[in-house]
Amino acid sequence: MTDLLEGVTWFRGSSIRIRRGGLEVHVDPVGVDEGTADCILLTHPHFDNFSEEDVARVRTPETVVVAPASMKKQIEDADHLIRLFDVAWLASDFEGLSNFLMEAMARGLPVVVTDIPPNRELVV
Repeated sequence: MTDLLEGVTWFRGSSIRIRRGGLEVHVDPVGVDEGTADCILLTHPHFDNFSEEDVARVRTPETVVVAPASMKKQIEDADHLIRLFDVAWLASDFEGLSNFLMEAMARGLPVVVTDIPPNRELVV
């Protein structure tokens, strides 16, 4: 088990650094002491998970930054903005008119649903 954690440094909250195989990956860099990130993974913009100063501290011109699309305003030059879902899946034997399904469709996501009456009203 100790081999599995070799090269992993926890800073606080969800902030970790993984140094392995010649690469350095930071997840939510907050409270980092130093480093040169090959990749930065950001999860969300809360103060305890996102620090512009710490991102700048470990980021280089070659660093790949991956962030959720919801962080576009905080990190406009991210290399990859990812959506939370690529497909909405609703597998239910009984369901009323699903807000989840309507929200997914409003966002333009493909949906996969069970063939039950309320879903037939929404999905054609």
